[in-house]
Amino acid sequence: MRPSAHPLRSLLSQTYSTSATPSPDVHTVVIGAGVVGLAIARQLVQHIPVTSSSSTTTNVLIIEQEASYGQSTSARNSEVIHAGLYYPPGSLKAKTCVQGKALLYDYCESRGIPHARLGKLIVAKDDAQVRVSE
Repeated sequence: MRPSAHPLRSLLSQTYSTSATPSPDVHTVVIGAGVVGLAIARQLVQHIPVTSSSSTTTNVLIIEQEASYGQSTSARNSEVIHAGLYYPPGSLKAKTCVQGKALLYDYCESRGIPHARLGKLIVAKDDAQVRVSE
């Protein structure tokens, strides 16, 4: 699906009144239009089919307290794709961080989303850190 044709794109471009009554065609309400809320809404729209007289896809209403999406905690994101270096080697956090990094780069590349693989220079300050880095 082209990015401009995605159902969430048109949903996010609309402004809703705080007194509006949700349409009876809304199947799910997501609270919060940050990274997590939008990811949940996207998954619902893409993967949860609803068969009704007026729709064959899930209609999601996103409720956000800010004037636009991604303005609260999501706006303070450091925009760094972490490599998992600071977690104990072999730990669940390290494994999921490395896997998530690969998935995020694949996602960006497959959709033409600009990103940069800048890498990281790590300098050991003592012999113990040299051993860990090897």
